[in-house]
Amino acid sequence: MPVYEKTVWISRQEYEKTVKIDDIPAGKRLKYGKICVGLEELKGVDKLPVYVALQLRVSEETTPATYVYVYKTLSKGEEACEESSVLAAPDFKELLVKVTDGTTPWDLPEWEAEIKITATVEYQEEKPPEQPPEQPPEQPPEKPSEPFDLGKWIEWGLRNILRDEEPPTCKPHNTWFLAVLLTIIYLNTLADIDWWIAVLGLTPLPTILFGEPWRIFTYMWLHYPAIEAVNEWTIPHAHLAFNVLFLWVFGDNVECRLGPGKFFGYYIVLGIVAGLGQVAWLHIIGLGWEPIIIIGASGAISGLMGLYLVLFPNNNVVFMGKQMKAYWFLILWFLGQVAMLFQLEITVGVAAHIVGFLTGAGLGCVEKYLEETIG
Repeated sequence: MPVYEKTVWISRQEYEKTVKIDDIPAGKRLKYGKICVGLEELKGVDKLPVYVALQLRVSEETTPATYVYVYKTLSKGEEACEESSVLAAPDFKELLVKVTDGTTPWDLPEWEAEIKITATVEYQEEKPPEQPPEQPPEQPPEKPSEPFDLGKWIEWGLRNILRDEEPPTCKPHNTWFLAVLLTIIYLNTLADIDWWIAVLGLTPLPTILFGEPWRIFTYMWLHYPAIEAVNEWTIPHAHLAFNVLFLWVFGDNVECRLGPGKFFGYYIVLGIVAGLGQVAWLHIIGLGWEPIIIIGASGAISGLMGLYLVLFPNNNVVFMGKQMKAYWFLILWFLGQVAMLFQLEITVGVAAHIVGFLTGAGLGCVEKYLEETIG
């Protein structure tokens, strides 16, 4: 397996660098990557939060996608490693390493650091495409690549991953509006996403949380470019893609039941409560003073899923081609989140999912009670 070593200097003045390390060989795609980060030299501070990512890029004109990253506070001489075995899309042609200090530069005094990066990768040979049959069956729509195409992704995701089979009883304008708004914000922050996260992301650090209270609202509109694997599919823009898919599936019926105004208000409240729940959980497990930044709409959308569970438990959903009742899917999803809660290496805000889901279920019980008593 190819092994690449790079030494990069960063400082308070020059706190972010991206270095191309190699071209991906023709006819191959990345199937495994491991990145190790060692803090060789550190001046000015005792510890430094470090973010180093192994990234993939189609060309110089496209936005890199993060394959695997290390995000940890290190002292001089310490090392941290992370690995991934997600099969990357065949379109990616370049390997890069992005290095930054992991926090906003004005949070620390004058400093400089020498960081040693060791990247180990493994490629898979591309199989030649199979000849189609004489009368091929209808093909699913092509999944989105660059740039993110909301309409194409919704069509593909509903057909292949998740959908409900109960059409909405109204035109869910706010559900559509939120999906489009999240996509527009994503596409307009993609080029400088780390800067936007530093300015608008939610952090458990009390001095920032109370000093910059707008973060509890702004964090839920940002998404990080990432790729994930689902069965044989590689999903680009996965953070945003799955959030808008779940919003599309579970939001429309809830909006029609509650009305557009109450639906939008609940969405904002659920996002705020879910974010505070994630912050509280980080303090409970002793990570409340770490430079962790929380972003994403999944806490608010998990709340809509909790509302859906109470209001539409017997609706039919189709997940990966298998039909089941909505309550089975949502309960199994919730139990999966609980199972991940104590896995500290998980970089997903599962506490936000749990708190949002339970809050949404509670609001659903209130709404159902009001419907039955008031009508």
